[in-house]
Amino acid sequence: MKKIVFTGIWMACVLAGNAQEVRRVSATEALTIAEQNRKDIRNQAISESIATNEIAKINARKAPQVTASLDYRYNMQLQRSVLPAGTIRPDAPTIIPLGTKYNITTGVNASYDVFNPANRSDIKYAQKSIELEKANTKKAVVDVRQAVLQAYYDVLLGQEKVRFSSENLKRTEQYYQEGRVKYENRTILKSDLDRLQLDMQNARITYEEDRKNLQLGQLYLANQMGLEPEARVEASETLETILQGLPEVNNIQRTSEQRVEITQEKLKLEQNQLDYTRQNKAYWPTVSVFASWNAQHLNNNFGPFDANTWYPYSYVGLKVNATLFDGLQKERSKTEYRFRAEQNQNTLAKLQSDLNYEWESAKVELLNIREKLKTAQENYQLAQQVVQTDSLRFGEGKITAAELKNTEYSLATAQNNLMASYYNFLVARLKYKKAIGEL
Repeated sequence: MKKIVFTGIWMACVLAGNAQEVRRVSATEALTIAEQNRKDIRNQAISESIATNEIAKINARKAPQVTASLDYRYNMQLQRSVLPAGTIRPDAPTIIPLGTKYNITTGVNASYDVFNPANRSDIKYAQKSIELEKANTKKAVVDVRQAVLQAYYDVLLGQEKVRFSSENLKRTEQYYQEGRVKYENRTILKSDLDRLQLDMQNARITYEEDRKNLQLGQLYLANQMGLEPEARVEASETLETILQGLPEVNNIQRTSEQRVEITQEKLKLEQNQLDYTRQNKAYWPTVSVFASWNAQHLNNNFGPFDANTWYPYSYVGLKVNATLFDGLQKERSKTEYRFRAEQNQNTLAKLQSDLNYEWESAKVELLNIREKLKTAQENYQLAQQVVQTDSLRFGEGKITAAELKNTEYSLATAQNNLMASYYNFLVARLKYKKAIGEL
């Protein structure tokens, strides 16, 4: 009885593990899920929030600053002062202690910057930081989308490989069964039958290997989508549907301004220019007003609640603070930011050139590979026709197993060439979409 119960529990666990839902996703759905789940994109969104919070911090500096304080002292030995002769005693100086044993001071202080040139410059810089973080987020999304599409295309190629190897396995199994009949009828040699069996076994190994590679590709796709490690993902599209979505290459206008890399570098340039300006404004004076109200408890005995032992005082004032000489630190900083801005301008010029080259090369590469793909597809269709014809001829005994193997080899070559063309085309298509800023 215990054995039956244990077996039932074990089978229930196995069925529960196998009942995990397989998610069939399109390329668009995979991109959407990745943008929602990827932690690096979430972290970049947090960076945007941090940059936005910086403006709130600067605005908080412009508000009045109010502090409160409490100071308690017990003077174990009072400070003494010497009054010169003639002040109290005519013939000798007088030494008197100053203060009381207990001294409690409490107060409220307030200050407000009437004019601080750094605040306005800091806000402009913070606003550029927000724009830069948004551009960084866009760049992170582009990188994620590129990685997800690459993984998705690998799954599509893996599916096509499994389809090819499955068809090859079925044909070799059919050849072997036909070969056994022919061997039993004494129309082929044992070596021919062994060759057919070897081809079938090799085809089975290839099929199993392609299936495992497809599973690895699906796991990698799930990882790029930000899903849990045990998630099962399959591509709902086929290579044919993906290949139909190619834009008209010749109708795309060349422009690098829409590339996020240009936006990032321009914002860095503007930040360095703002830093240069901020160093100039650092020489301007700051003006602030302040006020303070305090009360002191002075007594030789500890009695903060005793009458007539608290003595209040208060004041208001205006403060002007300006740097007269700082060892030329700000001038050195201005020189650094001027050099950094020059670097940004050089980087922008290089980016413009590199991105234009990327666009042109991606366009030419895509057009060339598209033509090669058409040729590979035609060759594969032709090889299929030849295999179908020779399969019938082998069944009729008109060709030998060796001749059939040559036909199968031609088909395998056509399949490999087609898979290579598929891969090259998808990679080129991905590079082209990135080059025109559509990722």
